[in-house]
Amino acid sequence: MVSSSTSAVLRNQAGRYTAEKLAWRGNGPGKGGFIVNIRWSPDTSPTSTDFIGLCANGLPNATPEDNVNSIGIIKRTGDTNYQLFTCGATTAERSIFDLGTAFSARATGTIFTLCLFCDPNASTIGFSISSLETGAAVSGTFVVNLPVNNVFMALAAITGNTILSAAVMNIRSFECWTPY
Repeated sequence: MVSSSTSAVLRNQAGRYTAEKLAWRGNGPGKGGFIVNIRWSPDTSPTSTDFIGLCANGLPNATPEDNVNSIGIIKRTGDTNYQLFTCGATTAERSIFDLGTAFSARATGTIFTLCLFCDPNASTIGFSISSLETGAAVSGTFVVNLPVNNVFMALAAITGNTILSAAVMNIRSFECWTPY
């Protein structure tokens, strides 16, 4: 487990992300595709922000819903539950879905697992998220507002603060498989 903590400097971020952009949907037969698994424990601070998933920026923006060509889970300031998130080439092309109380972003000691998967050259991205503590699980497929098919994305699990206090994220595992 890797525990990452921000300093008490406003808009400070901490966590893990890959310097290499490893995953892409693919823009031709047999190109692209990925399977991503990230397991983490949330910070319980109501003022922290989180991004867990794939992000074209490498290091995600401090405002998680402003990450273009990205897909995953976010927590914005004031969110009590995690949100499924996908965004295409502009912030006008985004979708955010509340996962409900079974996926509380303030649940102390809870471990969540996010899996994102995409066949090579696919027009959809599948997801599943589960809580190891409660057994709650949600799965489905994103079909709109997807990252552009020729954009490479990095794995990211980042927390940030929006006031002058520290935010913490415990990253349990961080994996990406690509067939290309």
